Amino acid sequence: MNKIISLFAACVLLLCLSCANRSPENAGCNIATYSVNQQIKKISKIYLCPPDSVYGEGVRLYYKRSANVQFITEIEGKVPDVLQDSVIAIAFDEKGVNIDGAMQNFVTSIGDYLDTPSDDLVEITTVPSDSNARILYDNIDVSIPYLSDKVVVCEISYSGYSGGAHGYYGSRYINYDVKNNKLLNFDDIFIPGCEDELMAIVVHRLMRDYGTTTMEDLANASGIFTEALFLSDNVYFTDKGITFYYNPYDIGPWAIGSIEVNTYLSEIMPYLTLSAQSCFND
Repeated sequence: MNKIISLFAACVLLLCLSCANRSPENAGCNIATYSVNQQIKKISKIYLCPPDSVYGEGVRLYYKRSANVQFITEIEGKVPDVLQDSVIAIAFDEKGVNIDGAMQNFVTSIGDYLDTPSDDLVEITTVPSDSNARILYDNIDVSIPYLSDKVVVCEISYSGYSGGAHGYYGSRYINYDVKNNKLLNFDDIFIPGCEDELMAIVVHRLMRDYGTTTMEDLANASGIFTEALFLSDNVYFTDKGITFYYNPYDIGPWAIGSIEVNTYLSEIMPYLTLSAQSCFND
């Protein structure tokens, strides 16, 4: 049986406050040390399904569920409970359980999958090499793409394949205010009533990325459904600004995949709340 593997890691951010280089004359510069403790957790289970009429009696059908989580346990000696609870709730739709319990529930509480009673799914350890096999799966990955002493960005990614023309994937982002132990949602990041200005910035960035100057040209060059383009509330902090994230199918066909629109602090600063402004390093 697979077990949750916990690898305890310490992330130390070394922020040089006044050093231009590492020459001896700068040996006395001030270095701020920021301590973050985290665990890497993994779990997966594989099930053998009964013969399925979709693929035929001679096709062996397998179903795999797995979760990989980068889980922060302490920031500067304090437990970021709001961040932890949010990861558990958003990634696994669970409340009142710890991360280990949520991951265990995800891979074991599979219900009736593909109209197959759960009692008919047999747990196995590996998928045999078999050209006639079909492997269906659901994965959840939780990672930390950006971390500073002021804000933590957590990406919750979903991917899977249930037998259709192609699989699926998508991401949802959590922005965590370290100092105030709170989440920063879209309305916490941007001042009210600035949606039109932000939309103009997003359109400008898309046109620049694809080398176009009109919405018609943008549609032709990118495949984006420009008539359906909207301001995504799925946003996250970077060291340069805020990124607006669009999952597949949000604003275009599956073929163009996900789209990330990177904006810079200088252009979005007038529209940031004080809480959001404070999350950028000086």
